[in-house]
Amino acid sequence: MWESRHVIVRLPFIMFCYWILILFPKITLSAETIPSFFSSNIVSLDKGFFASQLYLSEIKDYQEFEIVQISFNEYRNWEELRIKGKVFALSEKSWELTPNFCTIYTQKEIEKRWTLLLTFDCDHLKYVLKIGPKGNAILTPGIQLDTNLILQPYKQSSSDGYFFQVIKRENDKVFVWGKNARYVRKNSISSKWENNQIGTNKYKVVTPIDTMMIVSDPALELKEGDILFVPKNSKESLFP
Repeated sequence: MWESRHVIVRLPFIMFCYWILILFPKITLSAETIPSFFSSNIVSLDKGFFASQLYLSEIKDYQEFEIVQISFNEYRNWEELRIKGKVFALSEKSWELTPNFCTIYTQKEIEKRWTLLLTFDCDHLKYVLKIGPKGNAILTPGIQLDTNLILQPYKQSSSDGYFFQVIKRENDKVFVWGKNARYVRKNSISSKWENNQIGTNKYKVVTPIDTMMIVSDPALELKEGDILFVPKNSKESLFP
């Protein structure tokens, strides 16, 4: 008898939740709403620089984010900060990013693999991501500076390939950075991303190393800050 009354009492609440879901559908990070990759410009610091990237993805019934920042100065060598967490929609053009896992990696030479330096609690941190009137993203607060971090969106289906940023060049050897470098094969084809599309010039991926790639650019066309695109699961190459 008690069980039947309990079910009857719960029925109005269940119907209420049903109509809430119908009338107010969940705001998601679909490709139509927001791109999945954002990149900052390279920001100069005293005796160094930093650059940041933001990745957004939808996992089952919730959204995830990863902020990755590379930095260099002559005192601490190379460092990479990785912040992972969940995304909560505030409106159609703003989201709260709540971290739950943060790490810092380091290396003395850019051509070496990262070594874990520190894992720290960061679930007390909060970031707000907003889409500006020009389509760029504004992250508040910024990661390295007290001011907001401005990120440029790069819209392409995640199933098509990966974006990377040129961080440094040494003559015809270019160092390209992005968290998906580990998925890129040696001798893959990379292209400069220009005017929201894949450019015509091709560049050879010489060596993928962790989150860094070495790309050959004998014509010296690429400059620091440029964005490259590498097709996903490419089995053929224009290069021997």
